[in-house]
Amino acid sequence: MKTLFFSILAIIQVAIALIPTFGKLYIDNKDQTDFKLTKTGILFIFVTLLGLATTLGLFFLSEDEENYNRQIQDRQQKTRDSTITSGINKGVDSSRKVLFKDLSDALAMQNLRLDTVTNTLTKISDSSKIINNYAQTDPTLAIENGGFRLAEQIENRYTYTYDITSFSAASTNFDLYINLILIPKSGPIKYIDKIKCITTKTQISANGKISNLSLVLTTKESFIGFYILLNGTYTSADGQKKYPCEQLYQYNPTLNNISLIMDEKQKDLVLETIPK
Repeated sequence: MKTLFFSILAIIQVAIALIPTFGKLYIDNKDQTDFKLTKTGILFIFVTLLGLATTLGLFFLSEDEENYNRQIQDRQQKTRDSTITSGINKGVDSSRKVLFKDLSDALAMQNLRLDTVTNTLTKISDSSKIINNYAQTDPTLAIENGGFRLAEQIENRYTYTYDITSFSAASTNFDLYINLILIPKSGPIKYIDKIKCITTKTQISANGKISNLSLVLTTKESFIGFYILLNGTYTSADGQKKYPCEQLYQYNPTLNNISLIMDEKQKDLVLETIPK
């Protein structure tokens, strides 16, 4: 739009310069003080007024464009500021969670537990000071979605790593095993092995996890996946409450991940293959 106005203004300026060469702009009346405009004079005045109007239009257009650009810049700045602030808040929150987890893990290694309500440290192993509090939050163990993956394959040997998380509360005294059931490309499912998965006296803090546990599968048989039964027992961090664990997962090689089996009929069929 500004280019059009500049083009019109340039033409008008040329016209203002040329029109006087076409003839007189007015006729003098020697007997009177007034004068009469000629057609050339009228055209000259019209073109001059048109030039002034075009100049004003160009001025207002520039003002509007400047205001618009300023608004765009302000919105962009606010968007950048909001993005930066959000990123900082997420970073601070993530750092806080990592710091609390590291602190909980470090205290657990020293048989200590941080009570965030009273801001005091308690010895986990000091049974003389432990109250059997059945209202306490129960820990729940699970292999998280995304916490099981193929780490290495060498010919017929498959090495998998996995993480076990203790949700809601800390846990210890693990007597946990993984039962591995193969799903061949053809034929029925097949029981493979039973593997101890966590050292008994290991302690996992609330919402903490044991990472990079190892599971090795050696088979020449082609398979489309396998089942993992995580079963056994564990206790609360103070050792006063004991919990059973029986969770069935299915591994999908395409996604390199596992999913929890909730269907009871499917679960019963898999459990039937496991030796008593």
